[in-house]
Amino acid sequence: MKPEPYPWFYAVNDRPVKFLELSTGEVEVLVYDFQTGELVRDMSYLSRVFEHGKDIDKLDEAEFDTLVEELRRRRK
Repeated sequence: MKPEPYPWFYAVNDRPVKFLELSTGEVEVLVYDFQTGELVRDMSYLSRVFEHGKDIDKLDEAEFDTLVEELRRRRK
């Protein structure tokens, strides 16, 4: 079975995490930074997501965007 194409969206302990495929074919992982409200590169979440802990939820793009916007609103 062929894997689902990128981007992939997750919530890890309610932190938005986005997997992207770069033009080189490599994967980049962007994670919501609670300090800045921005998505920042954090490759440590690659293993966290695939360890399938109990606090990992697969999201669709709309759910991901809603979660990011809600967290940004709370920062203000």
